[in-house]
Amino acid sequence: MYKYIINPKTNKKVLVNGKIGKMILLNYLKMINGGSTLKKRKTNYTQIPLTSSTEEDYKLIFLNNKHKDTWSKHYTKIIKNTPIDKKFNVKDLLDQNYDYLCVLIHKKKAIGYVGAIIIDDDKSDDLVGRNILPHNNAMNEEEWVYIDWIEITKIYQSKKLCNRLLSFMFSNLIKLNNNVFFLENTSKKAGGIPACKCYIDAGIMNNLVIRNKNYQKINRLHCNKNPPIFMYYYTKEQDNIIIEKK
Repeated sequence: MYKYIINPKTNKKVLVNGKIGKMILLNYLKMINGGSTLKKRKTNYTQIPLTSSTEEDYKLIFLNNKHKDTWSKHYTKIIKNTPIDKKFNVKDLLDQNYDYLCVLIHKKKAIGYVGAIIIDDDKSDDLVGRNILPHNNAMNEEEWVYIDWIEITKIYQSKKLCNRLLSFMFSNLIKLNNNVFFLENTSKKAGGIPACKCYIDAGIMNNLVIRNKNYQKINRLHCNKNPPIFMYYYTKEQDNIIIEKK
């Protein structure tokens, strides 16, 4: 069985079982068959209950920007009608250019969200040049997803919802065959320690390998003193591929 395939756009080898490799194979099948008979998976809208007690019922919503036309009007209306808060304004959230969006809803009101952006080749080259993304061979084979913003309204920040909100984003991104993610801890609260622990927990909940800029594994203990600013997440399969190349 072949391990690599040539990317016709870059003329470089990519892994057959990687995200880009699978897309190339699918395009070849379309060319051969004169159009695909395969149904493209539309992970565009997901809603699950998140109950922390019998009195409190939370819902997590995942929105894929590629399929805006199929978004649930019920939940988009809730998001748009959420009262504006000076430090938490979600009224125009759906109009922002996020490729993926997770929203946490409680009592018909949006109380938190995570926004994510796909990093294309041009952006990834720029980020590598600025020493934000690690430079490795996998850069040419996998699209990075940048977790751009994580926010929970102040009165809900003590309810330990952060890790479950971010975990829900990761789980849906993995279902869409994304394998590498990164984020920047810009939280000022308690020196960024609570945020760091939230981000680590969310990765662990999805069996992701978490590393720093020097490609060293990090865990919760690293949050207690000088929490890392940048965190990089890899599915175990992708992490093994990178280790092989090193």
